[in-house]
Amino acid sequence: LLVLASGKPVVDGQDRERTPRSAQTRPHPVAQVAEPPRGEPVISLLPPVPAQPAAPSPATGEGILTTGSGESRPRAAVLRQAGWESPHRHAGELTSRPAEASAGGLAGADAGAQLAEKALIEAAAHQSSEHAGWAEASNVGEATLEQLDADVRRIASGYVHAPPLPMFAEMLRVQNRIYLLLAGRQKPAATAHLYLLAGVVCGLLANATTDLGYRDAAAEQARAAWAYGEIIGHNGLRAWTRGMQALIEYWSERPQQAARLAQSAQRYADSATAHVRLASIEARIWSRLGDAREASRCMRAAAGSWEAPAGSDYLHDEVGGIFGFGDAKYRCYEAAAFIHLGQAGAALESANRAVELYASGPPAQRSYGAESLARIDMAEAYLLDGRLDGAAAAMAPVLRMSPSLRIAQFSERLTAVRRRLAGPEFSGAREARDLCEQIDSFCGETVVQQPHPVSQDP
Repeated sequence: LLVLASGKPVVDGQDRERTPRSAQTRPHPVAQVAEPPRGEPVISLLPPVPAQPAAPSPATGEGILTTGSGESRPRAAVLRQAGWESPHRHAGELTSRPAEASAGGLAGADAGAQLAEKALIEAAAHQSSEHAGWAEASNVGEATLEQLDADVRRIASGYVHAPPLPMFAEMLRVQNRIYLLLAGRQKPAATAHLYLLAGVVCGLLANATTDLGYRDAAAEQARAAWAYGEIIGHNGLRAWTRGMQALIEYWSERPQQAARLAQSAQRYADSATAHVRLASIEARIWSRLGDAREASRCMRAAAGSWEAPAGSDYLHDEVGGIFGFGDAKYRCYEAAAFIHLGQAGAALESANRAVELYASGPPAQRSYGAESLARIDMAEAYLLDGRLDGAAAAMAPVLRMSPSLRIAQFSERLTAVRRRLAGPEFSGAREARDLCEQIDSFCGETVVQQPHPVSQDP
């Protein structure tokens, strides 16, 4: 009876079990290890011996086996019934000699059983060895993992000052390579490493997809990143992804769900950077809901997390780039929260500090997106304070930006600025009309999907 990988016997057209031709000529069962389709081993195991050994019979000296039902039977008979004929050509000679026949065949049967037992033990050893050889084979080496690590770091750090679309294509290239490797076979540690990289790339894609204005697709990428984090139990990936999901909900005008996601992520935050980021995200959400008390609590928690003793994690602190959350980005989030709360002075101070930190920091870490959003918040803070000239100066670098760099959040935040410019406070001001025209032109010359049309109210 041939048993396939599915566990089903081979049958003929009349549903009768049939023996394959190769098995018909085989004198004894053989343990085999085969390479299966889709990279998983199929092991044809020898059937178990249905007996437990007992003490030798004092009458014959022959080995006695006790079956599962308690019946004592000669070892040779049990082994023969189980199909363990010896593969050795001498076994037949030993069990068919006249001397053995005249002696009742007991000695010959015992010798044949010993040979069958030896064959069984050797077959089991060969099977273990062959499967170990199969298992230790891998399609991933240290150099490949190092290259993928380098690719992920390069994309994460380069994205903050590069156009999103070309970087999106590079993310897909690296993701395709990771998925191709995962379809093969590697050691468990390498598989876990590849799953981590797959999750990180999905996080990169979620961030880029959000910047390009496709929030539903971004949410799908974030859920994939979360799944990979769950598979390998990686807290850094889980904490960052939950924060990303909270931001997507926040930008999608679902602040209550966003708050729940941000709060649930705190259990996975193993580093100060992760704590600060999550608390800052939650502060923005509560300020969007108009809850000044909760927003202030979260901002205090974020500020305190910088001083609290905490370790670092791979994603927030080692990979960094768009996964990082330094003081400049913290100030950006703080400014956005103050804008929601209508606190112009505090918002202006935080936004100014963010711009200064980005301008004076390393060029490789200067996020054009975060710095530009801080400038837009600065402009809105000036407008809250009635200072039209300050708003125009703050937005000037943003409005000159190349269309290839104009991410979706720019248009959304500029729409809020335009609404303030169109309000009664600045009615009739020529400079206000000029700024509105510049905003309309900016939002009309962009490569990204715009979730919300820019208001054209006068």
